[in-house]
This record gives sequence, structure tokens and C-alpha cells, in this order.
Amino acid sequence: MFDFEKGMDEWKMEGDAFVDCPTVEEESNGKEGYRSIKSSGPGKGKVTSPEFAISKNFINFLVGGGYYPGDECVNLLIDGKVVRTQTGNSGNAHLSWTGWDVMEFRGRKARIEIVDNITGRGIGEKGYIFCDAIMLCDELPKTPYKEFNPGWEKAFWVDWGSDFYAIRSWNNYAPEEKRTIWVGWMGIWTYAFSEPGPGLLSVPRSLELKTFPEGIRLIQNPVKELESLRTSHKTAEENIFEGIWQPKKFIPARNTYELIVEFENISAGEFGLNVCTGENEKTVIGYNASREELYVDRQNSGYDEFSKVFPGICTGPLKNRTKTIKLHIFVDKCSIEVFGNDGETTISSKIYPDSTSTGIELFSNNGKVKVKSLNLWELGSIDLH
Repeated sequence: MFDFEKGMDEWKMEGDAFVDCPTVEEESNGKEGYRSIKSSGPGKGKVTSPEFAISKNFINFLVGGGYYPGDECVNLLIDGKVVRTQTGNSGNAHLSWTGWDVMEFRGRKARIEIVDNITGRGIGEKGYIFCDAIMLCDELPKTPYKEFNPGWEKAFWVDWGSDFYAIRSWNNYAPEEKRTIWVGWMGIWTYAFSEPGPGLLSVPRSLELKTFPEGIRLIQNPVKELESLRTSHKTAEENIFEGIWQPKKFIPARNTYELIVEFENISAGEFGLNVCTGENEKTVIGYNASREELYVDRQNSGYDEFSKVFPGICTGPLKNRTKTIKLHIFVDKCSIEVFGNDGETTISSKIYPDSTSTGIELFSNNGKVKVKSLNLWELGSIDLH
């Protein structure tokens, strides 16, 4: 419907956020053709498309820019009301395919609205909102959630968390060493200049390729040498429960520990752990059985006033092949790294809990779950000498 190659004369423009649209980007940022929408103006504003009829079941488009739901976004309007919305992707200027299921609105008249209600253009303050190639389609863009599809817009994520960037890898650091190992910088430019701890590295991870029914996947697990940091060990008995379970005396002295838990789902719709819990604080590590998704929820994880986009939920696909989910977790004061089913899915995120928020509890919602094993090791410091 709209590719912006011949301009946007029929679009209604308000404010001064889109005064230079459509934009010609010199670099290749994933756009189709030469022109796209970018809110490069100094202030707030929006652009609204001419009216069109929804004649197919899906609307697909390219989007990029700041992650500010409701403030930097692409909206679908019917009778002047927002019925679908999509924000950017955490400040990334690269455009990625996304889409809406609009089957329920088929035959209705609609408009597209592209909005930027945030001023200030510095790194860490905001990105922009980018948009291109808005089209009516017979299906949504293919993603790794559904099937293996080669192609850049269908690429997999190596880590589904907010904070795993600028990877450094090596494989020849010692004689006879055959492993490929990497570490990532735990941070994101959206809040790197305002958060308390911007300079962290992930734990080192060993890499391998593994074949699954849906195709070949990259697997990553903590290197075995990290076991040398283990100090006191706590373990809990096998247990079947629904609701909240707090194993007795299962509280670390501080939030520097390694935890391995293996769940067997009996009937639960969702289950997992609340870690770094304290007064009005918790970070949730959970698994949604129906969606086959692993997630880390840091909406109430602790201090987050430095960024309005920091609170949120990160999700990653994790197949429910055997009803058994194994989680290998590293918590290190202001970071959490989760490895699902022996490194099939990883989620790395920063958190800033209070130093007194050291509680751990397990949960099961809408049914029962069995904890087959639960082990925790408090960790000592790495000796760099």
C-alpha cells in the first residue's frame, strides 16, 4: 500500500517530528527501496495515511527505532481508535519485519498512524521511529517461532534478553583447546549512559551446534570452569505443588549465586521462580507452556528510575518436547543470565534489586508442577591474580 518512493503527499502531517519525510538513508538499514519514514524532526508529531480498505487478513510492515510503546509507534486506526500498535525495537535503527492479524476487521475502512511524542535525540534518550513497506498480505512474516526459514528477516537471536551485545569470541587460547567460547557486554545503548552499572560482561559461554527436529540450532552453556567459584551448596527435596513454594533455609547470603532447577510439568499453564525477592521487589523467571516461551520479567526487579523502557518482559522460544524444563541461572548482584534446557534458549538481563532482596521462591499457576531437583551454589569472586 505505502512504500514512500514517490513521497507522501496524501498523508496528513501534524507537528514537526516528520518534517523531512520521506527520508533517504545513505546506509542500508533494512528499508525497501530508497525512501522510508523517520521521525528526524526536532519535536513531537505524527503522520496519518489516507483511508484504505482492509482486504486481506494481515498487515505487514518494516519498523525500527526507540522502544517507547504509545509514544514512538505505528498504529492502526479504525473509526479514529487505535486497534493495533507496534513500537520500535530498543533504539535500533535497523528495520525489521512485523505484522498484525486484522482478520476481524476485514472489509472495514482504516488508516495507518505513525507517532513520535518524545523530544530529545541524544543516545540513551530516544531513538527515532522508522517505518517502511506497509502492505496487505495473506500471512504474517515468518519468524523462528514457527519454523526454520533462511533469510535475513527470519534470523535467530543468540540471546533473547535486553543485555547481550558486542560479543568477543575465541577458540585457540590454549594447546589442545577445541571449544569456541564467547562473552558479551551486558548493556544496551538505550540506557547505557544513565544506568548504575553499564560496564559488565556476561559469564563465558561454550558454543556448539545441535540438530533438533526443526533444524540446526546454536547452543550455549556456561563454561565448566565457573564451577571452581562454587562455595556453599544448598539443595531441596523433590516436591509437587501449585501456587507458591519457598524451600526452607533456601536463601543465599547475597545475590551472587548459581542455581539449577529441573521442572516436570504435570498440569501447570505457567511455572518458574521468583528471585531477588524482597519488599515489593522480585525478578520472575518463568515458562509459559501453551506458548512454549521462556521469559524474564523485570517489571518489579528493583531500581529502574533511570529509564522508562528498562522495566519489561523478555521472552524467547523454548520447545516443550518432554514436559521437562531445566533452568541454569547465574545471578551476580545486578545481572541475571538464564540458560533454558541446556543452552537451547538464553536470556540475559540487568537488574538492580536492593541488597536485602535475596529471597527465592518457586511458583506454579493454573495447575501443578513437579520440582525434580533444585540446587544452589553461592559463588566466590574470580581471582584475577
